[in-house]
Amino acid sequence: HAAVPGIGGQPAQFLVIPRNENGEDFRKTGLRINPGLAASGGGKNANAWTLIMDVYWGQGHGFGTVFRTHDLTQNNDGDLFWRASDGSYGKGCCSDYAGIDPAHSHQREVWGRIVLVADMTSTPKRFAKYVDGFKHRDNPGGDGANIDGRFSLPSEILMFNDGDDNEQSTALLGA
Repeated sequence: HAAVPGIGGQPAQFLVIPRNENGEDFRKTGLRINPGLAASGGGKNANAWTLIMDVYWGQGHGFGTVFRTHDLTQNNDGDLFWRASDGSYGKGCCSDYAGIDPAHSHQREVWGRIVLVADMTSTPKRFAKYVDGFKHRDNPGGDGANIDGRFSLPSEILMFNDGDDNEQSTALLGA
């Protein structure tokens, strides 16, 4: 990956999570992570959390799966995606993609500092998405706005893994 630019002008070290085109093997690609967060909000999962990461989306699908939080043993869809067409983050059912400022979107083959802030214990519920310090949206809906819903973090999650139809692009995760 010699052609990958640095982060902020500095050489980057990163972990590559490749898009897998080998039949059903894409279901095995990604990172299995134990967030190590205590349950909150009266639920079983962490319902208030923040994730900060440097991500570079390479070639692949028109989407990139950020994470899956439920039914990890099943062949299910991801719970948060990056959308290549406009460089936004969302999920059709419960976190709008629309409304991102094109000047502050996350385009393919460019590093982006992504910050996700979830608080399902607050009123109103919050799931905020930031790209390089610019706020995109913070209004979850549907089952994303529930205690222990799709934007809560159980004891184990899958990152950069889509379990049903390989909506995945190669992802580089800054180290």
